[in-house]
Amino acid sequence: MSVSYSHSSGRPYAVLGLQADGKGYYGLIEGVVYYDANRDGRRQAGEAVAKGIYVYLDRRYEASTDNQGRFTFEPVASGGMS
Repeated sequence: MSVSYSHSSGRPYAVLGLQADGKGYYGLIEGVVYYDANRDGRRQAGEAVAKGIYVYLDRRYEASTDNQGRFTFEPVASGGMS
């Protein structure tokens, strides 16, 4: 999984996840779902990707993995945990 962080300004637009902080900050969450054959938590050559799997963000936004096991949520609201 990878996460990126960006900033935008101008007219607000809808973002996924918890409420945005109102400052135009947003991020991206993406990753790959695969079958961990040896259960070590790391993807090695030969471990197959999982196609058509649903991944959920905040229990309400869903993304489906593509033919290469990849999924993306964008834009995602930024914010810290308090």
